[in-house]
Amino acid sequence: MLRFGRDDIEYYMTGACPYFAIAVQKLTGWPIAMLTDEAAEWESFGGRKTYPLIAHIFSVTPDGMAFDVKGVRPIQALKNEFHDLREPRVEEISIRELRSLMGDFKPLCRYNAKEVKEAASIIRKLYPDFA
Repeated sequence: MLRFGRDDIEYYMTGACPYFAIAVQKLTGWPIAMLTDEAAEWESFGGRKTYPLIAHIFSVTPDGMAFDVKGVRPIQALKNEFHDLREPRVEEISIRELRSLMGDFKPLCRYNAKEVKEAASIIRKLYPDFA
């Protein structure tokens, strides 16, 4: 039996959201998108490079809706969840672009194939139609 609670949702809505989005892309082929705040920057340690502040990584369904661990909803509803963003912007990105933002001294968690596989397993259990 799958046990999936608030801690798991929090995990995939914060630092581990790229794993979930990559898993969805591998299972469905749906594009990946990122929600950024164009009014804020993330600076790597030591100030070597700056990036836009990335608030969330998610998938985009064929009908243009946002999909993440919380399910499907309009992109505007997803933006509204991140109410502290001053200039929210959504853009689709490739896995290659996403992975270039992942790692030490970068704004997103380090890529981990085991984490992506675990996310895919959870997605298959929560959403059997994806299997």
